[in-house]
Amino acid sequence: MRIIHLFLLIVFTCLLIPVISQAGPPDLMLRKMGTISGQIYVNDTPQPFALVSFFLKEKGPPPIEGGMRRVPEFLSRTDAEGKFKVNVSAGVYYVGVLIRVPGAVPGPPRQGEKFYFVSEKAGELSLLNIKAQEVVDKGRLNVALSETFRSLEDFFTVEGVVRDNNGAPVKGVVVLGKSQLNIPRPEFISKRTDESGSYQLKLPPQKAFYLIARETIAGARPRPGSFIGTYGIESKTGLATPSIFGAGSPPPGVVNEETGNKALSVSGGLGEKVSNADISMYMVPNPEEIRTSIQGTVNAPKFEQGVALNNISFAYNSHSLRQKSFAELDLWVSFLKGQQEMKVVLRGYTDSAGDHEYNIKLSKNRAQAVADYLVGKGVNSNRLIVKGVGSAQPVATNDTPEGRSLNRRVEIKFVE
Repeated sequence: MRIIHLFLLIVFTCLLIPVISQAGPPDLMLRKMGTISGQIYVNDTPQPFALVSFFLKEKGPPPIEGGMRRVPEFLSRTDAEGKFKVNVSAGVYYVGVLIRVPGAVPGPPRQGEKFYFVSEKAGELSLLNIKAQEVVDKGRLNVALSETFRSLEDFFTVEGVVRDNNGAPVKGVVVLGKSQLNIPRPEFISKRTDESGSYQLKLPPQKAFYLIARETIAGARPRPGSFIGTYGIESKTGLATPSIFGAGSPPPGVVNEETGNKALSVSGGLGEKVSNADISMYMVPNPEEIRTSIQGTVNAPKFEQGVALNNISFAYNSHSLRQKSFAELDLWVSFLKGQQEMKVVLRGYTDSAGDHEYNIKLSKNRAQAVADYLVGKGVNSNRLIVKGVGSAQPVATNDTPEGRSLNRRVEIKFVE
């Protein structure tokens, strides 16, 4: 499956990975898919080596509007005779066709390139219904230029200005629309901003979308020194985020640890306009420099196996985190975001009071409290293993209140 994804990444119109939405093993995914083939014609002429894009109807209108560019769910290419064959998930699709010189650099439609849509009746878009496990040849498919279709009204419009951290407008960037911040690719893409930094994006109504401004359309994490912005985020540091981030973490700027800002979503009704959705862009920091600064701080986490969380202690019979623990946990958040390959085990402990079974449960709840905090700050839960040890392995005597307090703890250990 990864080989398929890599191939699609190379040819994908928007340089983004068109992942298949169904989860599960390959055989189950194939049972939910159908196969469609056909031959693309423009003005009675077959179109060789054209890019064929499939847009699910349920996700909104296709990109025939000048202010709206949408990422297709699936992509294919015609052969020398204008024929194509592709597996797609069951659903109803609009089908777009981009005529591009073979071997040209991938990317969205460019100035001078022609973008067509399948149309069997003048001025009307055709829809292709694909059923699970169906194999269908649509035969000849006639297409028409996108501007020949009537304007679609089933969307809302969001507009604003993209600025740098000094308030100056930014020219030549795109604004991406995502229904979820952690998905690897956007669903909608604006045209590049003009001299005034203005952008416009048309989106399906009654749905919430997050807005991210980027210099390039890409699924990989931004390179250090580039700029990125998320609607709703303002950084006092001048950086996209004060912490180290990785490819699997939320987009930089989604959580600003210094200000506590959160990304904002936008939504609108049919035909509505959302104005003044301005976005500030900030420079992406160098992870190596930040990692060095974190390791150089007092009580910073180190690389040894089995590091104790010094300030993570608990009240008697409680698994609630204390306020004083947050500063140390925030260091671990930054550290773990810079070490995406690492998994960690969180082990919770109790003092000697209480029976064995109860202490095992309480100690696991303490470890889970730490895990929940890390996840809430952007650490992937798949990287965390939670265990309860109970009263075993005390680090201090259980004969004094001070010793028992030290034993009510959580420790962290790296795993290969």
